[in-house]
Amino acid sequence: MIHVKGTKEYIKKYTIPRLESQIKPDGSQPYELARTKSWNYSNMNMSGFVKIALMAEKIDIDLWHYQKNGQIYLKSMIDWYIPYLEKEKNWKWKQIQTESVTRIQPILVLAADRYNDKSYIDLIDNFQTIQRNITFKKNNSSKPILK
Repeated sequence: MIHVKGTKEYIKKYTIPRLESQIKPDGSQPYELARTKSWNYSNMNMSGFVKIALMAEKIDIDLWHYQKNGQIYLKSMIDWYIPYLEKEKNWKWKQIQTESVTRIQPILVLAADRYNDKSYIDLIDNFQTIQRNITFKKNNSSKPILK
């Protein structure tokens, strides 16, 4: 049995402050982007917050739409990836191993549902093309880029 009151207090005391401190206004996660496997860690961190949001739904806490100063934290974090998935921007952070972009797919499915936004599904529909065109490669300066 879930101890609802204690769980709600925990989310308010620990999870929300972590959202606020780890996600910048543009949706980036600077602590994760500073790592040697920036794509992996930023996706893993986002996945953790999404899992907490799914569990929080069970006790009537909506982390999907939690906002402060006009920023919807989870949405901004998810949306931050879109220009990289659409190849509008190159990945400029360190990534020492190849990683599949499809790892983000389950989060996009959930985002499409929670935000009632089909554009997340459109990204998934294009994943085969995206996956062929986006891979982590090292450029001359040894910094990986999405290609």
